[in-house]
Formats: sequence, structure tokens, C-alpha cells
Amino acid sequence: FEELDIPGGYRYEDQILWGNGEIRLPPNATHNIYTDDVLMQHIFSFIDDNKNNPFFVYYPMSLAHTPWTPTPDDPAYAAWNPTKSISDSSYWPSMVKYTDKIVGKILQHLRDQGLDQNTIVIFSGDNGTSYGLHSVFNGQGVDGGKASTTEWGTHVPLMVYWPGHITGGSINNDLVDFTDFFPTFADAAGVTDLSRYGTLDGRSFYPRLLGQAGNPRDWVFCNYSPKYTVLIDSTVRWVNTKTYKLYDNTGWGRSGNFYNTAADINEIHPLRDSLLTPGAKAAKQALQYILDTMPKYPPKPVLSNFIADVTANSITVKADVVSDGGNPIVQRGSLLNYLDTSNLLFSDNRVADNSISGTFQVTRTRLVPQRFYKICLYAMNGNSSNNTGFISSNCFVTSSTPPISQPASFDANTGGCGIILSWGNASFPPNGATKAGYLLVYSTGMPSLVSNPNRKPPGNIIANGQIIPVSETALPAVPKLTDTLKTLSRDSSYNFLLVPYTWDGANDSTYSYLTVGALQAVSSIAIKSDTACPEKNPGELKISVFPNPSQSRFLLVVNYSAPNHPVSIKVFDIYGNAVFQRSNVSGNTFSFGNSFAAGVYFVKVQRDSDTKTIKILKGTTW
Repeated sequence: FEELDIPGGYRYEDQILWGNGEIRLPPNATHNIYTDDVLMQHIFSFIDDNKNNPFFVYYPMSLAHTPWTPTPDDPAYAAWNPTKSISDSSYWPSMVKYTDKIVGKILQHLRDQGLDQNTIVIFSGDNGTSYGLHSVFNGQGVDGGKASTTEWGTHVPLMVYWPGHITGGSINNDLVDFTDFFPTFADAAGVTDLSRYGTLDGRSFYPRLLGQAGNPRDWVFCNYSPKYTVLIDSTVRWVNTKTYKLYDNTGWGRSGNFYNTAADINEIHPLRDSLLTPGAKAAKQALQYILDTMPKYPPKPVLSNFIADVTANSITVKADVVSDGGNPIVQRGSLLNYLDTSNLLFSDNRVADNSISGTFQVTRTRLVPQRFYKICLYAMNGNSSNNTGFISSNCFVTSSTPPISQPASFDANTGGCGIILSWGNASFPPNGATKAGYLLVYSTGMPSLVSNPNRKPPGNIIANGQIIPVSETALPAVPKLTDTLKTLSRDSSYNFLLVPYTWDGANDSTYSYLTVGALQAVSSIAIKSDTACPEKNPGELKISVFPNPSQSRFLLVVNYSAPNHPVSIKVFDIYGNAVFQRSNVSGNTFSFGNSFAAGVYFVKVQRDSDTKTIKILKGTTW
């Protein structure tokens, strides 16, 4: 499935489900069927097929995770469109209720099959709720703290159901972390010799479920190294008891801080050494000893100098892989996702030798033009205990399909007050682009494009010469094949470069240019002094702004300004403040806007008593 383009698939509706390395249920098989209802039915089938044998089910629920959407119990569910609707946190309580409903149905299925008395059901969360969500815990308001190191990010529900064995409604306040689950499962299954698995950090809490003394832990250690950070070591380490918590010298603003979390659950007031009671001082010394003696993971390998080259149908990315020298990198790879659906399009795991370093390059082809993607690279240390995480900030838009061929002819002749240009038609793609046009580069020297113009609007292209868009139209219509330049200097010779391009009309980064073999006219085409025409009324003032909207600069095109009819240009923001102005200027094109903040502006052009105004939009860089 590495090359398979998957156009749809969403977390709760029209989902794509994978099983045993292949797509098991494509979107058309799950249309309007809620994801966790599908997964629940799979669990029912698995239980029914294995009810006469010991079995283990691990069910990582989709609920209750973003995006916040209606459930089948909400009236809005029937009309909810996952491709267009946005996440709405007001549905989160409903999603929690649906979580309870799914769990209740699984418990009832065990009862119906007569399996509830000999099946242990454990329910737990994996992290705190997201920021922006508000809950109530023991009468206290709690704001979501997902990804934080406080109680609201790390303290999650742990509920165990086993009728006839566990006293209903009982509460146990022991410290438990996820390393305790494996020895607990082994204990419940009667497996007592775990030596084959090496040294284990976890402790079984199975005896505690039955009300026995057991061996509960005194403290919990955490080495938190989030995957979404890449180029810095963002690891946070701490150890805590039921009462106290001590960070090491990392801590994201809590470096070395010591808290009484029983009294200060939000970790607002770190305890000063000079004010510690003898008991608190002894507790801190014990926790410091644990931190000092706890083995540290090796430093993360680093991927730096990330470079991406994007076309309409491919992307090539490369980065420098740097190891610490003592922990060789044994694996590196890449992932590619549609940004708008988060569907995995391919994964590329590459095992490398112990000396791997330097440049890591990946090329992916057969992409869809004008589509948002996210590319991720990663590298892993030899003991597989630490990796870079993903370079997930590198999102990109594939460009439009470029023109297919250059025009077959190009002519420039003096005529009247300027130079008349004409050319043959370029071949443009039947699809994969919305608009097509031509850029003209002209100069008294040799015109050329200094750098690759792809994915850049005209205002951002660097050239040896002046750049103007001479023609543009929406496909499938052909852009016009003639234009006249009337503002060139008389008694000067010019050379010309004609460059076809395509554009989707919505995003600057989707421009595609065809520059190989671009047509250049014969040199020494000039306006002679004897061809100059007398001054006359320039006619109606006509202006256009290209592109609009823009994420960078705008190009203002004035139809014609005769020397005796100069124009004045002013650009205002929505508050009436002038952010750009030029007075008494002659010319066809004017560039501005590179320093503008995102927002709405108005371009006012005045010539004599004729005034024209255009509204423009400066977008943010995605």
C-alpha cells in the first residue's frame, strides 16, 4: 500500500481501518457507521470465537479524542460532514457518554456469554484531557492538561471490573504506572517466572485487586520525551510519591523544583530548601537519589538542515542525520500523510549500518497536484530507546501541473509607441491546474530567471530584467497571444523571455512554471525615436492586482500611463492608514506588500481626475 492514494477516511465517520497490515474496511464499507461501533462489533466477534479459550483483548478506543464531533446519540450526527465540519468541543461530553455506552455494551456481552465471572476488565486513560476542556474532579474544577507534566496531564482513571473477585465500589490509592501492567497480567495468568524478560520496572498490583497486601510501589519515575519536538532534547524527568514530586534539571520551567503535590496539585508553589521540614527534607533527598541513580536514555539523534523540493506530483526531502557517536543509529525512515485527513499514505522503514550519518534523502512520487501533505523523517538509536520523533512541521502543498510545452514562436516588432509582442500558444495540462498564463522578462541585457521560480508568485521571482504578467486566463481557455509594451525607453534595444505558468488560483505555493527552453526573442528589438507617437489621452484608467489574495507581494498593473498623465498610488488598511504610496509616477507595474501584515487593504490609483480602487487580501503564510 506504499503507493496507494487514499482520498478519504476520518476518525469517526467514513473511516479506513487497517488490520494485519492491510486495509480491512475501506470508507465505502463504513459510510455513516460510527468508528467505535465498528470496533465494538469486532470485539464481540473475537470474544464469541474464543470464549472457550483464554483470550486477551486490547482496545485503544477512538473515543474521546479530537476532532470533537457528534455521536450517533446526537441529533446533529446525521447531517455532520467530516470533510467540511470543524471540531466542536461542545460535543465532548456527549463523546464521554458514548464511551460509557460502548464499555457498558462490552460488559453486557461478557455477561450474556457467561464470561463476566472469569474475565478481568481494566479501563484506563492514556493522558489527561486536552487543553480547553473543563471537568470537575472531587468537586474541584479541572482544566485539561494533556501533554503537561502536572497531575492533569499524567493522572488518569484506572478502573477494574471482575465480579465475584473484586469488591464493588472499593477504592485503592496506590501509585500505579503502565510498567505495572505486564507483571499484573502475568500474575493474573499464574505466570510466576518472568526472568526470561530481564529486569522489569513494574510491580504487580494483582494482589491489591483482591484486597491482599501485595507489594505496592513507593514512588513513580517518569522520563517524558514527547515526539513532537525534534531538534532539541526536550526530555523531562521526575519522580514522585503520593505527597512529593521532584524534577531533575530539565523540567520545562520547573527545573529542579520540589513540590508537595498533595497540597499544591497545580505545582504553583515550589518548596524552598531553607523552609523544608525535616520530613520534607528527607523525602527530597530520597527522591534526588532516585533521579541520580536512574539510568538515562542516550541523547536523541538529530535531523537538521531539512530541505524539501516539491513538484506537482513528487517531493524530495533530505536532512543531515547526526548521532552522538556512542549510540549508533540503526534505523531511519519516513512517513507521508495527507494533512487534511491524517491518513497514512506510506511508511518507509530503513535499517542502516552502525556508521550511518550525513545526508538522509527520500523521494516520493505519484502525488496529487494542489494537495496538502505532511512529510516526516525520523532516526533511531541503536538500543531503540530514543529517537528524534518526527519532523512534523514540514507541511507542503504540491504545485499545479506545469505547462506541457513552450510556444513554438515568439516575435517582437516596433509599432507606434512601443513593441508589439506575439507568440504561439503553449500546451497546458487538461487538469491539475485552474489558471494558465505567461510571464514576460525583458531587459536591455540578457534576461534570465536567477532561481527556480516554481511555487513562487510573480512578485517573489528574482530575474535579470523586469517581470510582468502579460496574459492569464482560467483553463481550459487559452491565454491571449499578443501584448504591447508602451513604456520602454526610446532608442534602446531589448531582449525578451517568455515563460508559461499554471496556478490553482488559491495558494501562492501552487504556481508551476515551464522554464526549460523558454522562448527568447532576437536581440536589438528597439523603439526608435522616430517611432515615438505624440502624447494623447490615455483613455480610461484600468488597473488590476495580481495575485489577489497573496501570501507575499502584490503586483499592480496599470493599463497605460503616458508621460504627461502620471498616476498616484496609495494603499490603505481598513482603518484608513496609508501603508504604501507613490506620487506622480509613470509605468505599468508596481510591486508592494511584502512587509504588510495579514489583513484587508484597499489600493487607490488616481490619474488626473480618474480614480480606481481595488480591495486586496494579504494572507498568512501556512
